[in-house]
Amino acid sequence: MKNIKSVFKKIKFNKVIRIALGSAIAFAICHRLGLKNASSSAVIVLLSIQDTGRDTFKEVIKRIFSYFFSMTTAIVLFTYLGSRFEAFFLFMLVLTALTYLFGWSSTLSSSTVVASHFLTESNYGGDFVFSEILLLAIGTVIAMISNIFIYDDTKTIKKDIKGIDEGMKTLLKKLSLYIKGDITSEDEQEETDSLLTHIENSRQKAINSIKNVSDASSHYYIDYVDMRESQRKTIMRIKDDLVGLSEGTPLPLKEDVISVIEDIADTIDRRDSYLTREHLIQALRHSYNRLPIPQTKDELENTAILRDVISELEFFVELRENFIKKLTEEQLKKYYTE
Repeated sequence: MKNIKSVFKKIKFNKVIRIALGSAIAFAICHRLGLKNASSSAVIVLLSIQDTGRDTFKEVIKRIFSYFFSMTTAIVLFTYLGSRFEAFFLFMLVLTALTYLFGWSSTLSSSTVVASHFLTESNYGGDFVFSEILLLAIGTVIAMISNIFIYDDTKTIKKDIKGIDEGMKTLLKKLSLYIKGDITSEDEQEETDSLLTHIENSRQKAINSIKNVSDASSHYYIDYVDMRESQRKTIMRIKDDLVGLSEGTPLPLKEDVISVIEDIADTIDRRDSYLTREHLIQALRHSYNRLPIPQTKDELENTAILRDVISELEFFVELRENFIKKLTEEQLKKYYTE
């Protein structure tokens, strides 16, 4: 059952439906109008529709320029060169070179199709040329209209952010358990990998949302995900520091460090959490400054690790503070009600 679900998750059903429906509509319109080569309009829709609205628009613009270039070049070459083989060879040589030069390689197939229409046609009259232009116009218009039906990931992203917050809280709780000695560093690897995957997937959804919608909420989501990813990396650096603790010698201020980390975990999704957390970390820093001078090498090394851990906790809270302070009043009201 899980394998079946994973297979279906790989299918972009929204894009599949837009391509199938758009191609069918374009073909039906061209066929109803009596246009020759009506199926080519469906091909134009198929090749123009992309994952996002912005990408589809860019593809349509490139296809229009490439299409008209192909028509003009085909008319000239097929009219004035006697051999159709030589004319088509030269056409493909020029078209392929220019599409790669201008970054239009994705339009090569449809441009070749329109050239084949001219290759098999003996009369390049106005009606025939107008018919080819209509094929392009109908195909590109249908492709652009399909953008209306692009799925908006906003609700999914909101759900993902809650999941990221929960994952961050779990990771911090695991870190405190590691410091207590209740678990090993390997025990939290599954949560670390899961959170990283969640963050990466959510970031991609946020990027696609920006391309499709490009509103303030989309930018908020991607900034939020980036902030959480920086915090995740900070937690991993703290973990790496703690791995270097000298055995048999406890971490100075161990209970205080655990208390701060657990407090951060419990308030991870609060707007003003950084204010009280800053106070706690400042108190931890003050206690560190009052520690007696280490007497052994192990004590010295562990004290140095404590200093690094405190600095990372300060940076962790600072990331949240900088994110909150960049928000507008409208965003604060929209995303935080406390």
